[in-house]
Amino acid sequence: MTIINSIAGDKTYAWQFTLKDSDNNAIDITGATGTFRAQLETGTALAVEGAIALVTAASGICKYIVQSGNFDTAGRYYAEVEILLSSGEVSTFDDIVINIKKQLPRSI
Repeated sequence: MTIINSIAGDKTYAWQFTLKDSDNNAIDITGATGTFRAQLETGTALAVEGAIALVTAASGICKYIVQSGNFDTAGRYYAEVEILLSSGEVSTFDDIVINIKKQLPRSI
């Protein structure tokens, strides 16, 4: 499981992911396209959806660049990276939890 901690309203930084198979081997995503999606734990609809970028495709490394407005609401998000491989196969990696904290000052 991947756990990301961040602050509400932060943007223009990249979250990097290494996509692996059930044997913990990196998946070659050369020529693939992908989508990052996140849903607030208490929500019923997607809060964020956007394209991922390939970083080192042969090693399964990709990233999502957080955009303005993506994570303005504090809370826990469940996220996934869906990859469409060049073979036409779709793989979804859904073991991502994102904890977004309020900006300071905040109550502890």
